[in-house]
Amino acid sequence: MVLVTGATGIVGRCVVAWLVARGIAVKAATRRPSEWSLEGAKAARFDWTDSGTWRDALAEVDALVLIRPQVLAGGEDAVLGLATMAARAGCRRMVFVSGARIGAGEDARIEDNLRRLQVSWTFLRSGVYFQSLLDRHLPDLREGLLEVPAAKAKIPWVDARDVGEAVGRTLLDGIWEHRTP
Repeated sequence: MVLVTGATGIVGRCVVAWLVARGIAVKAATRRPSEWSLEGAKAARFDWTDSGTWRDALAEVDALVLIRPQVLAGGEDAVLGLATMAARAGCRRMVFVSGARIGAGEDARIEDNLRRLQVSWTFLRSGVYFQSLLDRHLPDLREGLLEVPAAKAKIPWVDARDVGEAVGRTLLDGIWEHRTP
């Protein structure tokens, strides 16, 4: 069974949907399981800020998808705490979905620490999700205008459904074990 953190977010929902469509048993980690609506996946009560919810969410899980919320105080400690607990509970495969650019920040430290666990790991460094652009700027786009507070730069736009599929294939195929594709 696969536990997907961030299951209610843009990428998490895509991961869950892709896995469920292929008959994979999935637990969707959410703070409000009663509000979970994606058929085929079991909702598991989970809160990054309450480690007391982690053990039950990890029950019977052999694979873990780590999607860290962008706004989480102590996010690095929470991700590593959950990953360590999962490894000790018998989880053997982990996929960490992180930002496109990894330097010396939290995501890089998380990756370094996940490499030390006795599990199969893969790190997917995605870009900016196209769905976020639509969610935030659709009225502007309809007017033919898009203004964002950014300097001239190339932005790696990606469809969250493609990231969801990449996570799923990584878990099922195993071709990217111990790699950062």
